Amino acid sequence: KEVEQPVVHYWDVWGHTLHCVEAAEHVTQGHQNSPVFMFAPWTPQSESHFSEIISDGYSRRTVLKLGALFHDIAKPQTKTVDESGRTRFLGHSEMGAAMAEQRLKHLRVGNRAIGLVSKMVEHHLRPGQVAPPGELPSAKAIYRYRRDLGDLAVDVLYLNMADYIAAKGPPMLEPGFDLADWERHCGVVTALLEGDDGQRPGGRPGAALLDGNDIMAEFSLEPGPLVGELIEMVDEARATGDIDGRADALDLVRSALRSRRGCRNGSRR
Repeated sequence: KEVEQPVVHYWDVWGHTLHCVEAAEHVTQGHQNSPVFMFAPWTPQSESHFSEIISDGYSRRTVLKLGALFHDIAKPQTKTVDESGRTRFLGHSEMGAAMAEQRLKHLRVGNRAIGLVSKMVEHHLRPGQVAPPGELPSAKAIYRYRRDLGDLAVDVLYLNMADYIAAKGPPMLEPGFDLADWERHCGVVTALLEGDDGQRPGGRPGAALLDGNDIMAEFSLEPGPLVGELIEMVDEARATGDIDGRADALDLVRSALRSRRGCRNGSRR
């Protein structure tokens, strides 16, 4: 309470937190014949998603609201004000994820829900960081977002929209409020939710162009993290259309290894 925020926020951290929980409820209720919520993507599949029971007998909608409750819990601990008067909360997402995990364990919440809430808190700012202001995310950005968030890719988008609404406060819901920025924000959310990242239905691209054994045999590598990094690089490049076929994949790995060895040689000099 009484932890003030920059002027872009209507409430202090306490008020913002409570209203983010409220907004999480509203943003998962569909368009509601509302000029605000009509911009938020919503389909019958969305309703099915948030009605799914996922932990302790509770639905995704309920777990999302827990994420909203905890999303800014570390702002008091991370608040700084620089010489120009700019207020920042650097690292509050990462610290908040750890705090949420600790608090929810004390409340004896199930392990799955704890993991989901902690990850939502850690990544709640991510949708706003995937593209330059005013632009839509690229296929590569969409791919990486879905890869990193996995089962929570949808939930984090709705937490992010709730966070936006709670930051703007009551004026956003009043007639005459300029909703152009909100419309652009929802456009990014829609792109992350529905946009083409080059993947086939069901997630990953089809059969891998190269697997770990292929890479180790072709380039005389030992098993280790580097092989996994190279596989992921090939998968991403294929999904986003940068390569097409085994020969391209081999050229990409060869180039990456050459660059890596060049950096090492350069550092020795």
